[in-house]
Amino acid sequence: MRRLVLGQRLANRGRLRNDFYDDMGWMGLALLRAGRRHEAEGLWRVIRAGWNDHHGGGIPWRVQQPTYKNTPANGPAAILAARLGEAGWAARIVDWMESVLIDTDSGDVHDGIDRLGDGRLEPTWRFSYDYGVALGAELAVGRRPVAERIAQAGIARCAPDGVLGDEDGGDGAMFKGIFARYLALLAVQPGRDVVLATARAFWEHRDDLGRFGPDPRQRPDGPVELTAMLSGVMTIEAAARLARGGA
Repeated sequence: MRRLVLGQRLANRGRLRNDFYDDMGWMGLALLRAGRRHEAEGLWRVIRAGWNDHHGGGIPWRVQQPTYKNTPANGPAAILAARLGEAGWAARIVDWMESVLIDTDSGDVHDGIDRLGDGRLEPTWRFSYDYGVALGAELAVGRRPVAERIAQAGIARCAPDGVLGDEDGGDGAMFKGIFARYLALLAVQPGRDVVLATARAFWEHRDDLGRFGPDPRQRPDGPVELTAMLSGVMTIEAAARLARGGA
């Protein structure tokens, strides 16, 4: 963790902050899990300052696009706020997500709004990490009924046959691990079965070096991206949590 923090500071002129609010949210959560609360609080202050009134509130995806608000930026921000004891801010962010990005009746989750500068919701993007971080945010503020509907909708879209599918390489290869993590925190059916089945598929299709590919049901052939490997590890970690009774 010390090396990760040092690398971030070297890459960002001595600071942990960067131009992407979703990245800062993830880093803040990682710092908090690693016991580096002071640094997590510093990032939270930067994220909180990004809130603006475009589309009624919300945190942008990045500094240069203040009107583009998305689930990947706001979900982790709400989770981080809740874990830092900022309950009011966590609820404020989730309230905004429910008013713009989350259909609380169906559980469907939009990726974002105003990506193209046209003020519209993203019409086609529905990724497993959208459902994952929205689910995590709802859990963080104690709204389990909405969280359960999000889990159901996300499973129907991203795991119709009971296993989280391939979402391509790059960042997309990591998405299913994020959804699996928060499905395990919810710890209800059918999410439990999806996490366990996806973890089993990853394990059964690992290569000779124990590496995972972007598709849990396909043995990787050749180089493996870190995002794919991380997704497999996170999913197996989530399955282990469920096997221990949600500990």
